[in-house]
Amino acid sequence: MSTRSLALTSLVLLLLFSSGCRRSGEELTAICQGWIGAHKSDIIAEWGPPLRSVDDGRGGEVLTWERDFGTESYRLLGSNTDVQRFERFHFWINKQGNIYSYRWEKR
Repeated sequence: MSTRSLALTSLVLLLLFSSGCRRSGEELTAICQGWIGAHKSDIIAEWGPPLRSVDDGRGGEVLTWERDFGTESYRLLGSNTDVQRFERFHFWINKQGNIYSYRWEKR
């Protein structure tokens, strides 16, 4: 195995095993699914103001929240690698103010 392949494999394994305290994809999906049909005022009351709000192109909007876990640094084969850890939630809101779709991201 080449040095580059070994470094890449080590980084992938390190990233997989270092995310133990963050929520699983199933948990994030359940969180988002629970907001479908709710009014945007409900999620804002519980989560606080969104990080950003953009027009969805259909008369509604997309609201985004982010939970930042900070940056983790790893040293592999003499070089440093920084990885930003976060959970990001996007909710699509219709003209009536109800949540009709979502997407989440995590790293």
